[in-house]
Amino acid sequence: MDFLTWQNVLLVTLTLFVGGYFLWAVNAITDSFINIGQRRKYKEALVKAMIINEDLTWDQAKVIAEVRLLSQSCIKKSLNHLIDEALTEKDFEVSVKRLEAFKTNFNKDEPYDGIPNELKLPLDKIKKEIENGQELLEPLVGHLKEFSNQSAASKKRQNIISATSLIVGLISFSYAIYTTNTPELETVQSLQSEIKAMPNKSLQPTTKAAVE
Repeated sequence: MDFLTWQNVLLVTLTLFVGGYFLWAVNAITDSFINIGQRRKYKEALVKAMIINEDLTWDQAKVIAEVRLLSQSCIKKSLNHLIDEALTEKDFEVSVKRLEAFKTNFNKDEPYDGIPNELKLPLDKIKKEIENGQELLEPLVGHLKEFSNQSAASKKRQNIISATSLIVGLISFSYAIYTTNTPELETVQSLQSEIKAMPNKSLQPTTKAAVE
């Protein structure tokens, strides 16, 4: 495989990789905006329902979330944001106590939210088999959730750094190969130009031949 063919293969590979990375980034950003929009709509609908129905139950609040296809993590974030708004805004429409009651019910339904699935079943068995298992597990569950969140954030950063480093490395490698072989390519092209020009010179009549 000559240099030009090899370089074209490398450039195509780099283009495909950069295109794939770009599509992944666009998809991740799109999902993030979709989740933000869903949480905003759920928050508005939940507050409206709590104002209209003073005895709104947690099961009814979950129905509002299910209709809008919210995941458990989105419900949790929405409740946290609403509690924050109720605490920081003077004339917020619903009371903090009602929102905190919903958050308590959510924690009962999803005691291991944010923990890897492979750990949920063992934790549930420990809770059932040990007396006061729930109280004993609460500190451990809290640490596991914090560790899981930090691990997910760290993994995301590492993926971005690795992909960016690979792209920069491929570009630098391609440029180094190009600059190394440029003089040789120029020499080859110069020789090819001279070879092409030689027949034209041989066919041109000399001065002596023209005089005769």
